[in-house]
Amino acid sequence: MLTTQKRKFALALMSGKNKTASAIAAGYSAKTARVKGSQLAKDPEVLAFIARKQCETVEVDEVPVYRQKKSEQEV
Repeated sequence: MLTTQKRKFALALMSGKNKTASAIAAGYSAKTARVKGSQLAKDPEVLAFIARKQCETVEVDEVPVYRQKKSEQEV
């Protein structure tokens, strides 16, 4: 089960933060953030969540490109 902290970690990691900073952003203590970040980066639930979000991003990004090409054809 993907916990709120795991979700926050994954979103922080996707935003470009490193593993340690992502763990801190998710609410883990600074003392354990380095180890926890490394563990979470390998967690199957976290990896699956990131993969799903990346697929959603690709699908959303394709729509504006299609519309842009259509607009260029009308000009």
